[in-house]
Amino acid sequence: RVMPTASTGGPSPKLISGGLPSEIVAWSNAGTIEVLSAHNGHVIRTLAPYNGEGRGISSLAVSISGILYFDETTRGKHGLPVAVVNRVPVSGGAISQFAKGCDPAISPDGRFLAYVTGLAACTPGYAAPEAITVTNLDTGQWRSWRSSPWATLDSLSWSSDSRYLSLHRLTGQPPAYVNSYLILDRTARPGSLRVAHLIPLPNSVGPDPLPGDIAWVGFLGSSKDGLEGVGEVTSGSGVPVKLVAVDGSSGRVLGNLASLPNGIFNGGDGGPIDGTVSTDPTGKFILLVGSGGGPLYRWTVGGDQPTLIADGVSGGVWVPNGA
Repeated sequence: RVMPTASTGGPSPKLISGGLPSEIVAWSNAGTIEVLSAHNGHVIRTLAPYNGEGRGISSLAVSISGILYFDETTRGKHGLPVAVVNRVPVSGGAISQFAKGCDPAISPDGRFLAYVTGLAACTPGYAAPEAITVTNLDTGQWRSWRSSPWATLDSLSWSSDSRYLSLHRLTGQPPAYVNSYLILDRTARPGSLRVAHLIPLPNSVGPDPLPGDIAWVGFLGSSKDGLEGVGEVTSGSGVPVKLVAVDGSSGRVLGNLASLPNGIFNGGDGGPIDGTVSTDPTGKFILLVGSGGGPLYRWTVGGDQPTLIADGVSGGVWVPNGA
């Protein structure tokens, strides 16, 4: 199995230009999805009601073309819960359904949308295998990689070159849950998720995180030697308190990034919760939510401590410059 490496092509020039994105899309604890100012947290507009997704907080993904993709659980035939991926312009407008599934993630170049699919995807209590599906938004063609029964997939994140996709996988049954983190090459042969690369983190994150355990929360960008991501480091109380840079091929910690004195929100299950730590496509800027959900901070990689910009939100994502 080939270890993932950075693409020599690099990210689109459009994605690496400009400074701090001016807008954020966030889940308000008041029950709405809102566009906020990235500078002061001011509410610019409300896009949609926040109905939630069956396994927790809805996922948000904004394309460079200015489209927000988000998931929610609705009622299908016979009143059974069905997870769907919706889309709406960030500028405001009508909401439309894109596909059945959950946890959407848009590639930085805007061409590929990844999400979780399956017979009962994103619905607690079902043993039907889930899969990662990647749709080419230009052609409509898609590829899918199926996981094993009882495994749940979430927290999808794209590398800056739009080739690799990372994800969180939860396996086992209570109380013996096991968290693992994978990197999938979107050009790999479709079929089984076994083609994905397991990130060999220095500490195994189990059902009850121990001090020093690391959870991969998504890509930070590409270095010349490989793919770089963000990891949450757990304190003695089981709460993630700081972020570190992690090499996606070796699992090696590359250095410290940022910390919050009261901890980082992760939902309390030991694994990452979508949107509580989010990087922009350039890897220069990070959003993170404080423990318990509510305070939203922004941080510039290499800068001072995170800056509080809003309260009363459960998470958020950057709106790419030019969207």
